[in-house]
This record gives sequence, C-alpha cells and structure tokens, in this order.
Amino acid sequence: MDIKQFDTIFRKPQINVLFGYIDEIISKENLKVRKEDRNFIANFFTGGFTEIVLDWLGNGQQESPKEMKKQFCRTQKNIIVHSLKVASKDKNKY
Repeated sequence: MDIKQFDTIFRKPQINVLFGYIDEIISKENLKVRKEDRNFIANFFTGGFTEIVLDWLGNGQQESPKEMKKQFCRTQKNIIVHSLKVASKDKNKY
C-alpha cells in the first residue's frame, strides 16, 4: 500500500469523523475557533492516532483492540475539547 492509498483508506475517513466531532463540540460549547486552528487540531490528532495505530500494527498488536481503546480513552479524555477551548480564548486572532 502506498501513502496515497493509505491516506484514502485510513486517514481521510478518520479526519472526517474527527471534523464532525470538532464541529459538534464547537457548536455545543458555543466556541469561536478559527478555521485554521480547527484544521490544525484535526490534523494533529489524526496524525497522532494514525502513528499509534501504525506502531501497534508494526509491533504485532501486543495489546488487544479493547486494551488500545481503553488506553486511548484514558489518556485522551477531553483533550480535543480542551484544545478547542484554548484556541477559542485567543481573541486576538479573529
């Protein structure tokens, strides 16, 4: 699989789901986040998630998918919400 195929099959669907989540949080929390910041946050977290999954696959999937999910939830809880709130507080950028 080349990088283009990987991007189409894995990364693009993932970032679309994340954009939906980000937009939901922005609306729910009534945040004002610049498009550039929204895109950066989505790309940042998509890249991190992708790298973790690639490492997990490359290392023979030592942890079960259930354990990986627990670890993601445990370590990433509310971090995207926090990032969006921090970006929203920067009033000088609007």
